[in-house]
Amino acid sequence: MEVLESSGYVETLLPSVGWRQAVVGRQLPEGAVLTAWLDANARVDFQGNTLSVGPLSRVLIRSIQPGQVQLSVGAGSISVTAVNAAFSVEYRGFVIRVEKGAFVLEDGVLRPDSGAVTVAEPGSPVRSLAPGDSLNLLSRKTGPVFPDPLP
Repeated sequence: MEVLESSGYVETLLPSVGWRQAVVGRQLPEGAVLTAWLDANARVDFQGNTLSVGPLSRVLIRSIQPGQVQLSVGAGSISVTAVNAAFSVEYRGFVIRVEKGAFVLEDGVLRPDSGAVTVAEPGSPVRSLAPGDSLNLLSRKTGPVFPDPLP
């Protein structure tokens, strides 16, 4: 993954390197954390697919495989545009998945922009959302799906 745009104070925690500013062109490997502070945002590219991170956000890049990215969102807002890869995003125990589509997750509310977005939570069937739908993920008490290695 590569930083395409960065404004305000955005930094990355790179494995075995430490914290660095998220400058344009910076490569983000598996295990990297992207943090945007107040009035900051960043846009990241993965093979033509886009991840935008809003202010006061924290995103862990769990896995990068050909055609698939796994992320964990600890806080804040993101938008994902998946053109030729699938994105799985863990947020507060929910797993959001999109392939050939787009969604926005802001203030705990998931809104698909295009394509089919699915949401899975422990003990419930997978739910499909279409553009125009919204789902408040903060209205349900759940915990993380994956153990949280964030410092």
